[in-house]
Amino acid sequence: MNHGMMGQGMMMGPGMGHCGMMGTAGNAASSPLTVDQVTQNMTQWLAWQGNPCLKLGTVAEQKDGTITADITTQDGSLVQKLVVDRANGWMRQAP
Repeated sequence: MNHGMMGQGMMMGPGMGHCGMMGTAGNAASSPLTVDQVTQNMTQWLAWQGNPCLKLGTVAEQKDGTITADITTQDGSLVQKLVVDRANGWMRQAP
């Protein structure tokens, strides 16, 4: 994908937002996000995108306290890896 699925500095929270953000626009998560919350939010976001070729792959907590989420094709090929800061919900593309 040319610019990735999400712009840099996206925020993830308990629900769906607007302008490419998840959660309430501009508000940080009130408590650290869990792997389950990231999984639920990313699954909802992908469904909202309406692209049947994409699905959520592995979502895992990392040693640095972040959570990574893989966006894959239906056959499991990696499209994009995102890093979610558990403390504030901000997301970025993994290097």
